Amino acid sequence: MHFQNTLTTALLFLASMGSRTFAAPHHKHRHTPKAVYFMTNTSPNNAIIPIPVSSNGTLHAPGPAVLTGGHGSRGVVAATNRTAGPDALFSQGAIRVVDNYLFAVNAGSNTLSLFQIDPSNPTHLTLLGAPVSTYGEFPVSVAYSRSLRLACVANAGRANSVACFEVSADGVLKNVGVKGLGLAQTTPPRGPPSTVSDILFVGEEGDQRLVVTIKGVRTGAMRSFPCARGNCDLERETATAPMGAGALFGISPIRSDTIVVADPSVGAATIRFQQGPMSTISTTITNITGQVATCWSAYSSDTRTVFVTDAAVNRIVEINYSGKVGTIVELKNGNAGNTDVVAADGGWLYALSARIGGAAVVVVDVETMREVQTLRVPEAGVESMGMQVWPAQSVGF
Repeated sequence: MHFQNTLTTALLFLASMGSRTFAAPHHKHRHTPKAVYFMTNTSPNNAIIPIPVSSNGTLHAPGPAVLTGGHGSRGVVAATNRTAGPDALFSQGAIRVVDNYLFAVNAGSNTLSLFQIDPSNPTHLTLLGAPVSTYGEFPVSVAYSRSLRLACVANAGRANSVACFEVSADGVLKNVGVKGLGLAQTTPPRGPPSTVSDILFVGEEGDQRLVVTIKGVRTGAMRSFPCARGNCDLERETATAPMGAGALFGISPIRSDTIVVADPSVGAATIRFQQGPMSTISTTITNITGQVATCWSAYSSDTRTVFVTDAAVNRIVEINYSGKVGTIVELKNGNAGNTDVVAADGGWLYALSARIGGAAVVVVDVETMREVQTLRVPEAGVESMGMQVWPAQSVGF
């Protein structure tokens, strides 16, 4: 009963609204990204907000918003019948950057947009063709595999599904498969319980799996599909419910065979699995004291740990491979909490705080574990989603 009450409280909030113990960063010299991005998720006219990054990791004023060619949307809080926000899509991964591609979902128009990033000016984005149908309703998360040249989208509405697209050398998206998820949902979805959370490729090249997380009422669920030779076999689905996890949310690989998944019912779950059929070997639950809505995660290759954010508590919490809590960065910027988060080479974290009256991007220096900047972005609001950097972090396990 205590578990159910805790999960309910965390999910309802999510929709309606220390000392260092691990190894120090091991980078040889300091790198910084050149740009960060998030999505306004507005309807009409969804847009990407590109923000240039200085050589010390801090942010300049945002560049002009770049229209996606689609529309954003917001889920509905089942308990109150009000539109959701922050976390308007109940998800992580609404935008994704790999190499010079930026993918973005348009939940209000059921489409996927693909941009080319200009390496000489990464705030300059070029939309490659018109947005394509996601073969479902209310897309909330997108993943891309460089080795497979495959992008896959999770749809969370009445027609909930996974849809995958071959990405040609010139950025043309061709659908190569669709698989229904079988959730009893509406468009827009009513949640957060029983909604799709995240989609991501995990595992080593040549043995990758496409993983989807779903928030439950009593237990979280994970679906996975084997991938090889440029495609994922969406008919060979493996469904698991890791023990102790109640609302699986944002996925971050921490090893080739291990992922850390944020979970607002407890804090996080570290899930180790067997490659191939991806059967779960073990699950370690991380109970984060004082957490309310821990839903987003990001792996840092500089610390080799995962950082999670909470929409209701203004801090960033570190978790190591063993599932233990490390440094807790208490933020002093006056934000209520943070949603999407991304790590960048050189030891930087960038977190989105989406609120009524304006969004903000928080910069944390992982080398000192301190907040170095909070950039207010008044032209974006509570419906804002996603956080990515260019160049994307180079991850090697």
